[in-house]
Amino acid sequence: MRVAVSNSGPLIHLTLAGLLDLVFELYDLILI
Repeated sequence: MRVAVSNSGPLIHLTLAGLLDLVFELYDLILI
């Protein structure tokens, strides 16, 4: 429990970064 709670912050940050990367990749595919 303690580990999950302490890692919730970084996990959320990583997921947001991953979503942004996916969005940029999709934009590249659409623009090219």
